Amino acid sequence: MTEKPILFSAAMVRAILAGNKTQTRRILKPQPNEGQSASVYQTANVDWQVRSKLGIVISNEKFPYTVGDIAWVREPWRTEISQDKEPPRHVCPGGHGIHYEADKQGDFTWGKLRPGMFMCRWMSRISLKVTAVKVERLQDISREDAIAEGLKLVSENIEQFFRWPDPLDKHLWLSPVEAYRFIWESINGKGSWQANPFVAAYSFERIAT
Repeated sequence: MTEKPILFSAAMVRAILAGNKTQTRRILKPQPNEGQSASVYQTANVDWQVRSKLGIVISNEKFPYTVGDIAWVREPWRTEISQDKEPPRHVCPGGHGIHYEADKQGDFTWGKLRPGMFMCRWMSRISLKVTAVKVERLQDISREDAIAEGLKLVSENIEQFFRWPDPLDKHLWLSPVEAYRFIWESINGKGSWQANPFVAAYSFERIAT
């Protein structure tokens, strides 16, 4: 078991805190060369493996996170305005405080917004334990897994509607997979869904920090 950082947007942090998000998908790197490989296989010893159309092993790769790992969340954050000129490592962990963008409500007078990638370990308030890892094509996501990516149910009637955490999106979706396609392309750009890359799907549970 190891501890490693993992990056989430403020909206996805809200979904984690609400208990709606228990999965995340990350593009496998490096991506298999379609001209050489037939498929990607998950293995017990090397995590995942690229094999040619003839079954020859082209490469063995490791997942960034494996079952049992603890992923501590990096999320967008702010400090008091008086701390704006301080680099993250110099921000006072005491009275000045850390303000998480996911908790933002109404008007505020906090300092500048800082990307999650600059969050130090002591600032993180969320720890996730990886419970399962699987390799699949992006478009192979199931209805249940799309919901586990953070969607929330709007209506319990026959016509079910799903929505991403506010204020990310105000649209309603009948199909969880279509909703996931929307958020994937909003993060990764136009055409990223059509590219259908191999991804690692991580399931996790929140644990006490």
